Amino acid sequence: MPSAPRPTLRDVARAAGVSHITVSRVVRGSPQVAEATAARVRRVIRRMGYRPDPVLSALAAYRMARGEGDSANTTASPAATAGDAEAKPARRRSAQTRSRGSVLAFLDCDLHRNSRQFNRDTLQGIRREAALLGYGVESFRMEPDEAIQKRLGRMLFHRGVRGLLFSPTDVLWTFTGWDWAEFAPVSLGALDHEPAMHSVAMDYFQGAAQGFDKLARMGCRRIGLVVDSRLEARTGHRWLGGFLAQGGARSRYYGEGGLHAPALFLAWAAREKLDGVLTIDPVMAKLLPGMPLVYLNNLGAPEGFLRPVLNPETVGAEGVRLLHNMLLRHELGIPAERRRIELQGRWTTAERIVAAR
Repeated sequence: MPSAPRPTLRDVARAAGVSHITVSRVVRGSPQVAEATAARVRRVIRRMGYRPDPVLSALAAYRMARGEGDSANTTASPAATAGDAEAKPARRRSAQTRSRGSVLAFLDCDLHRNSRQFNRDTLQGIRREAALLGYGVESFRMEPDEAIQKRLGRMLFHRGVRGLLFSPTDVLWTFTGWDWAEFAPVSLGALDHEPAMHSVAMDYFQGAAQGFDKLARMGCRRIGLVVDSRLEARTGHRWLGGFLAQGGARSRYYGEGGLHAPALFLAWAAREKLDGVLTIDPVMAKLLPGMPLVYLNNLGAPEGFLRPVLNPETVGAEGVRLLHNMLLRHELGIPAERRRIELQGRWTTAERIVAAR
């Protein structure tokens, strides 16, 4: 027996008594539709089991990027006029915003500017994935001050921005002053900020555990973890956790890195009788010539050494996909049950891969 045909956007529009343009705006989370109309359309979407066609979404994004989106002159069907009469007047927005449909906010939380290149690459991935889904992206600098955060939240709300992407950072944040019921937030990075939200990050724990195992397979028995403590903390101590879980000794964790005081580091390495090292420090190859080394990330790892490769753009793109699904389902607010997506890199000794520009 043939299955029932998949409901289309126009099917939803007929059932809800609005135009297909209105349904498209509701699906994208556009602020141009009155909340009562949007709620009615979402009820019909849930009842009919409608899901956007990814191919059509990509085509719509392409047309919007060329200035052919729903802000262009379009004639709605007479049957939908009553429903469309409830639409709010369009807010004044930039040409980019009008051509893209909805806008996502990238909130740069890198207070100490320690993650500039990583965040630039992450933002690049966000912009590319967002364009495929029909979103524009605007970047804003975050500040710890509650009053400043509150003003930013109000400004984003009144501009119709509902999707928030908080950047990777090595600082734990407490986000205050936000009316969370109006936003869908996603954190990019391993740190557990307050309030806890859905997040996307590299799987640092498994990376350290797998790196330890690779050194053990090389015959190493006294393996050290040499990572600057500030950068290790950025993983939510998952590098240290993966190292210890595989049998590493707490005394064989060196948190100063090799660059700060090489003589002190070498004296420590001799005392611990290391025969293998997990690290992210490119100087290790010079300080410990001939010793087996495994790098925990791709940034600065010398050619010829094992490392897991995960382009930061991948983290940004995955964050957009997660946020897009939340907006489609109108999942606003802080989740009762938090989801974390952890991405594993591909182990390689090949030449360092640089994020595409």
